[in-house]
Amino acid sequence: MVTKELVQELRARTGAGMLDCRKALEEAQGNLERALQILQERGIAAAAAKASRAAAQGTVGAYVHTGGTIGALVLLRCETDFVAQTPVFLTLAKDLAMQVAAMHPDVIRSEEVAAGARPEEAALLAQPFVKDPAGRQTVGELIAAKVLELGENITVEKFIRFAV
Repeated sequence: MVTKELVQELRARTGAGMLDCRKALEEAQGNLERALQILQERGIAAAAAKASRAAAQGTVGAYVHTGGTIGALVLLRCETDFVAQTPVFLTLAKDLAMQVAAMHPDVIRSEEVAAGARPEEAALLAQPFVKDPAGRQTVGELIAAKVLELGENITVEKFIRFAV
């Protein structure tokens, strides 16, 4: 049986809508971990479905590490200026800038990685997300989850990292 508390816990962990959380929990027969996996798969599918939509709005996320010796900027795009101004989107932009500062990716997508380089190190979207304590979520999966949460296509257009 799916309880209200279980739905609320899943929603708090994922940011997905209440109905989506309830459906995932029902499909997973009350198993929270399986429901998380179901929502993640749906997020990836939703992101793929929305990928063809134009992302003409967005924001620049910035991060400067303590001490001021490392910094990064990320141009994050979405479909509307309304979503570009939401706290969820702005936090994502800052988190991605922190990711770039910490992990020093070379390119955005795995397809762009030079021969001989490891995609999970060189491609931003293939890297494990630095703020995921379990280390299981990649940056690409994080963005897919935000696409599901916000209902718009979200893309990283470009990034730059500075270091002294």
